Amino acid sequence: MDQEFLSFMGVIVTITLASAANLYIELNKLEDKVDQVLFQKTKAEVRTSAYTLIGTLVAALVLVVVKPLILDTDRATALVNGVGMTILLVAILILIDLTKAAFGLDPRSD
Repeated sequence: MDQEFLSFMGVIVTITLASAANLYIELNKLEDKVDQVLFQKTKAEVRTSAYTLIGTLVAALVLVVVKPLILDTDRATALVNGVGMTILLVAILILIDLTKAAFGLDPRSD
């Protein structure tokens, strides 16, 4: 877990946040078409995902900064690597969730 990890997380978070914002805007457009609030729960989940992504980026930054200070044993190395993989897994799962939500939007469906 070093600057490459932080750069990778930055790319994932940036792209996914842009997708989340676009999804949120499209949900608003669909609601405006029918003049009803239909996606309140979905929009809340998109917001939660976006904030969680920002949290993963902050966690990655903290991990990269703290890593050199705590790596003195094999256990510490394993712990840092495990935390890094968990951060990455959370970001990827959010990316998958938002992608499924975006492809699930079809204003012509019943």
